Amino acid sequence: MGAEHSSENNPSELLAKIDAASGSADAEVERLFALLDKDKSGQLEGAEYKQFMELASDYLEKDLAKAGIKRDKISLSLVLTKWLDPNHDGKISLAEIKANLKKILDAGEK
Repeated sequence: MGAEHSSENNPSELLAKIDAASGSADAEVERLFALLDKDKSGQLEGAEYKQFMELASDYLEKDLAKAGIKRDKISLSLVLTKWLDPNHDGKISLAEIKANLKKILDAGEK
């Protein structure tokens, strides 16, 4: 795999691209979701859900720290759950991520 393809297959780098996008980041969100939805069920659940939440809370913790804001992973996980799994069914759909992930990532810059 060449370096030019690394960001397309690296969830952390895709989160950074989504965060840095000035407009819609739907294409990157779709790539991120496809990478994490290993069973291709159309939902992140079980281990996929846990992996995404850990990845997103790690990213948010570092991103907020750059802005001088300290948050622990538990509080970040609660925020992520509230926004990305609003019905608390333990599943995250592509629509749920598309609707709110960019808003959450952008919150640290405001």
